[in-house]
Amino acid sequence: MDHLRRNWVPLAGVLLGELLILIAFLAPGFEYASRRDWTPVEYHVGDGPPGRSRLPDRLVVMTWNLARGRGPEYPAPDLSEAQMRRILDRIVEEVARNGPDLLFLQECDHETPDSFGIAMDREIAERAFGNAAVVYGPNYDARVGAWRWRTGNAIISRFPIAESGSIRFEGYSDVRQRLVGAKKLLWARVEMPDSRVTLIDVHLNAHFRDQRETELAELVRSIPGSPSIVAGDFNAPPGELEAIRARGLVGCPPDESVRTFHSRRPDRTIDQVFAPFAPLEWHVPEVEASDHRPVVATYAE
Repeated sequence: MDHLRRNWVPLAGVLLGELLILIAFLAPGFEYASRRDWTPVEYHVGDGPPGRSRLPDRLVVMTWNLARGRGPEYPAPDLSEAQMRRILDRIVEEVARNGPDLLFLQECDHETPDSFGIAMDREIAERAFGNAAVVYGPNYDARVGAWRWRTGNAIISRFPIAESGSIRFEGYSDVRQRLVGAKKLLWARVEMPDSRVTLIDVHLNAHFRDQRETELAELVRSIPGSPSIVAGDFNAPPGELEAIRARGLVGCPPDESVRTFHSRRPDRTIDQVFAPFAPLEWHVPEVEASDHRPVVATYAE
């Protein structure tokens, strides 16, 4: 019975969320963002990206599903603005402590009303990086009157972003996109000192394995032959991601000996960083600012 409850509770939450958004969709004033708004938004904070790593000859990569800033109890009861800002403070503190040169974020809200208008990607970039390039790609973008909901993926970089884009995974119709959003692959090409590197930020389907496998296959097809880093919330253990390793990328964590979800009682490894070579070191910080723990990997630049 406990096993059934664990599987049906999150699914019931998804269905309830879709029902509420359907009600909003039928409400006067509802407008789904145009296809133009699906295009990722690029911007700089501070003086822009410095174009170099924080540490000489090292590249630190970090990925973190933020759970929309709701903390480890997500989906949680409504939070006050003060509570949400305290959670965001912990996120910023952890990012700053690890000092990534490249940060991949998932479930990142951008100025949504129920997140008190906080642009989480911008706050993290300004407070933990200071100077950086950012690209934000919404998976859901809708308006009701003057209110606008946006949640999705973001990449924050100490290196200039030459170009960026997103790919909507197969299996999400335009109708579903309008009602509940759609999983997308966010990509950016950054100018590093000696090469241009493709970054791919993903958040695969958590509830339906067939759909997740479809998304994974499309992700693998999207990995270019040039140097690439793929990171995010795969909602799958390392053993199910062999197709990515077959493209010559090395994943970390390499196995399920270190867990990333749930942050308070981790029992699975679903968050990963893939790069063309093995890291010099990596770790999973034991922080409870989201329902996921972040993954941090350090490479020789």
